[in-house]
Amino acid sequence: MKNLLLFLLVLVWCGIVNAQSPMLTDKVMDMESMCQKTVMQAILPVEAEVAFTSVIIIETETGKVLANLNLSRSGDEWVEDDDHEVAANHTRLALYLALLESGATPSDRFYSSGLYADESGVFVKDRSRSHGGYGNIRLAEAVTRSDVSLIEACAQQFDLSMGKYAYYFSLTGFRLSKIPKEKKYEDFLTEYEGTAWNPAVVLGYQSKVTPLEMARWIEGVANHGVVKSDSEVLCSINCGSQHIDSLQFVLRDNVLYGTAKKVSSNEIPVSGACLISPENGQGYLTATFLGYTPTYTIVVNVEGNLPVIRSIPVDVARKVVNWIAKHRLGMNNQTNMYEHKRKLPRGVD
Repeated sequence: MKNLLLFLLVLVWCGIVNAQSPMLTDKVMDMESMCQKTVMQAILPVEAEVAFTSVIIIETETGKVLANLNLSRSGDEWVEDDDHEVAANHTRLALYLALLESGATPSDRFYSSGLYADESGVFVKDRSRSHGGYGNIRLAEAVTRSDVSLIEACAQQFDLSMGKYAYYFSLTGFRLSKIPKEKKYEDFLTEYEGTAWNPAVVLGYQSKVTPLEMARWIEGVANHGVVKSDSEVLCSINCGSQHIDSLQFVLRDNVLYGTAKKVSSNEIPVSGACLISPENGQGYLTATFLGYTPTYTIVVNVEGNLPVIRSIPVDVARKVVNWIAKHRLGMNNQTNMYEHKRKLPRGVD
């Protein structure tokens, strides 16, 4: 009798799941239209100050793109612009991995005065704080808060050598390409011999990528170093698993207690960062949110004038997360599995 009841319960449960599956599939299919509605509502009050906006959502485990919205303003209209490139704001996160690979630890401390300029005139500013700096802060904090501390960490750790920097940065998979096995550390030193140390290059101030390329990379961080596209492996982040774990912790901690706190959800765990680029050639800046839930990678970019655009990516990301939570997409009672404990990663005091 007990076995019969158990069998009937299983049948009922399977029926419920099967009945819900088309609904969930429809909701996943609605993601791009939801993203467009959300982002247009967010930029409408300041539309004249915005030049480009983008929302990318990827199913992390498979690499399937569920939303790829890229819109440029042309006069009074918004047009699709999938080839548009934005500032590579995720460079800071890749630098964190490169620094750990070179021997730095998350607890290493670096001073931030708030402003930095080298002899060649390269200017770096902590944009998240208008006056002064953060003082002496840990590398794990600097990655999302202080470009000044980050460039000082790079200068020390890479010995002002562009070749040494290029080698360790290549391990991060930033360009979504595989390093030729025959290319060694010494080859990087030879290739960059005589190249002057350039903070603007190191921080990615001169780099541009498509929003989808940016999303692919953070997908790799969420997926423990593996970047996929429709279940096929594109490339890997060739850093130690403990270093990727450390970056994951930094991003989760940043949503709970740091600069991306407004994206936090009581329903599902969110990890991520809010980053802002220096001005581009047209006088615009790029404000970015990039992060992930246990199931989806989310990247929002807005290009335009500060301070107007600063909060838009965060507002959009929060609404996307709330929409995912509302429809319980990919949740399956996972929340407790990903409950965050404020336990410092290896190497953090």
